[in-house]
Amino acid sequence: MSAVVMETESRAGGSRRPYFSAIRWTAILGGLVAGMGSYMLLALLGVATGLTAVDPTAAEPAAGVPIGMGIWTGLITLVAAFIGGYIAARMSGLARTSDGMLHGFMSWAATMVLFAFLATTAVSAVLGGTFAMLGQSLQGAGMAAVGGQQAGMGGQLEQIITGTEGGTINAQDVNQVRQQLEAGNRQGAIDHMVNQMGFSQQRATQVVDMAEPLFTGQLGQQAQQTAEGAVNTLAAASWWLFIGLTLSLVVALIGGMYGVKAYANRTTGDHLKERRAARI
Repeated sequence: MSAVVMETESRAGGSRRPYFSAIRWTAILGGLVAGMGSYMLLALLGVATGLTAVDPTAAEPAAGVPIGMGIWTGLITLVAAFIGGYIAARMSGLARTSDGMLHGFMSWAATMVLFAFLATTAVSAVLGGTFAMLGQSLQGAGMAAVGGQQAGMGGQLEQIITGTEGGTINAQDVNQVRQQLEAGNRQGAIDHMVNQMGFSQQRATQVVDMAEPLFTGQLGQQAQQTAEGAVNTLAAASWWLFIGLTLSLVVALIGGMYGVKAYANRTTGDHLKERRAARI
């Protein structure tokens, strides 16, 4: 009972005022809709402009379009965040800066939750298929790179052997020498050429000296570089996304600040008009 009385007294006396007022969820919804609508409109403008700039007859029709679209996407994200924060704060009917920043933040957070929901439900199949195709492409590229490199090394080895002795070399003998070199068995490759292919010890040693660098730490190097490039690209994209979302949060807070200032100025103007009307 005493707690209720104290709370009533504190409200009546105005001695206690919460730093943050209650969240106006209708205002948050309005900011969310306004921000998303602005983003979709500006995104459509960017797509139309990008398609207009494409020259089908050029050597590279889409040259520069991905970079331009990336910059445009970042800009419209900031614009949409500001509009969402501003509308949410303005519709809240509150005048304190802290309330405006709170509603700007909630509008931004609601937008992020909506994006996350769409990414895990309606478009999850599309996104999952895209990443699956990306993984399969990278794996296929790596296997193709390894296979192509192995075939290339086999051809180079055959050229080295043919160049030292002349004539036709049996493909099975070339494969045996290659397997020995891939296993790091230098002497085994020399012995095979001497015993099975009729090479002299000097010629066999010369072939191994020339061919051995092809099989030293190079197998799978191209596939490894492809995988490293993909990882670096994804890491860079993640960092740019983090920076962009952080900037959009800051802009949403600024929009909320301006939203409550605009409401406070309008309220002050209305009060002045009422006072002037009362005096008249």
